[in-house]
Amino acid sequence: IEKFRTKCGEWARNLTVGTFHRIAAQEMIANTPAENRWHVLDEDDASEMWSQACHEVASETLPKLFRCELFTGEKHPNGELERRIKSLFNPLREIRSFQVNMNRGTEPFGPFAAERLKNRSSSYRALLGSENKDLAPFFNAVLHRYQGLKDINNARDYDDLLVAWRDLLATNHQYRASIQQRWQHVNVDEYQDTNYLQEDIIKNLNTEHLVVIGDVGQCVYSWRSAVPA
Repeated sequence: IEKFRTKCGEWARNLTVGTFHRIAAQEMIANTPAENRWHVLDEDDASEMWSQACHEVASETLPKLFRCELFTGEKHPNGELERRIKSLFNPLREIRSFQVNMNRGTEPFGPFAAERLKNRSSSYRALLGSENKDLAPFFNAVLHRYQGLKDINNARDYDDLLVAWRDLLATNHQYRASIQQRWQHVNVDEYQDTNYLQEDIIKNLNTEHLVVIGDVGQCVYSWRSAVPA
């Protein structure tokens, strides 16, 4: 980018270049009072915090649901059941990210996750058993605990970052007008990998001079609700 700016002269120094997440971070820092700013969790930190929420809620609620000893830290005959439960932790986080990027983040998480797991996880289907146990309340509780841990640590994850920027663009007319003036030409590369949440952001930028570049045959982010259309 610096080489491009050097070759193209002074006008190119005003270019803003980056991923959705990087630019969202810059914009939220610039437009949020210092006392209200939160730090952004990287993928490892967010994954660790999600895992903590899963373990805490599982140990508090699932022994009653399954009517047996679980997550005590000691050896007991329910190890296979614990392994099946733990195998859901990472998929649950992926499903939550998928839900947010579909712009369905305000819908109840439990039923959404349960429906997707039913079609993709043999461990989940085994956990349901002949009684068809309802794990949706557990999924809802995990998300609630995760949100609480983020609040305690004054932190947000990458999906929160995009949601915050989308909402700022959508609700703050003065800010939206200023950014449309600042970015009079918008170029979106790899457009086939954008999702519904990112599309909402694009719609609030300067669409009068909008160029998108993509190839529907090269979509690699369908797992993050990208729609190559």
